[in-house]
Parts: sequence; structure tokens; C-alpha cells
Amino acid sequence: MTMLESPIEAAGTTTGFPEVAFGHSADGFAVARVADTAFAMLPSRDGRHYLASGWRIGRPMEQWVRADFYCQSGELANEAAFRAQVMENAEHQREKRALGRREIRSTASTPW
Repeated sequence: MTMLESPIEAAGTTTGFPEVAFGHSADGFAVARVADTAFAMLPSRDGRHYLASGWRIGRPMEQWVRADFYCQSGELANEAAFRAQVMENAEHQREKRALGRREIRSTASTPW
């Protein structure tokens, strides 16, 4: 099955909340931003790629480097799979927002 991109996605940005932007890093790998979450398609030593994430990277995507990403979320087959994972995350964030929940800061210490 082939996924078709909308003209907006092909241009590298989607509208709505959260806005999704795609690009390439200073190191040349595919990157994306969904609200405060940053994603990268990072190569591994054996030639495969995996999804990595970071949070609140304060520079433009073109200046991001591998060291900005610290979470690994599984293997990716190709850039289309990377884009699909990013769009799935954006949809998840939209769904959470639609629930109307509020975040509450707590000073309580918990074991988790």
C-alpha cells in the first residue's frame, strides 16, 4: 500500500494542533517536530534505522544533531515509516487534547 502525501505534508509542514514539521538535521538525517517533541530517524551501526526522540530542542531543525535525541522507540523500515510514526504521534496528541484534561503540578513524591 502506498501512502499519498497531501501538498502540505509534501511541503514539510501540516496545519492544526499540534503543528507537524519535517526536515533534515545538520547531520543529514530525517527529523520532525510535533509541538515540543522532536523526532529523528537515526541510523544504527548495522545499517538499520530507528526512531529517536527528544524534547524542547531550542534550535531550528536544520541545526539539530544526534546528541539532541535520547529516547529510542523502535526500528524504522524507511522514511515513509518515520513520517507515519510522527503523524501517529501528532494524532495521539490531538486526541489527548480533545479529552479536555488539565495537567496539575504536584509536589508529592511517588515511587514511579
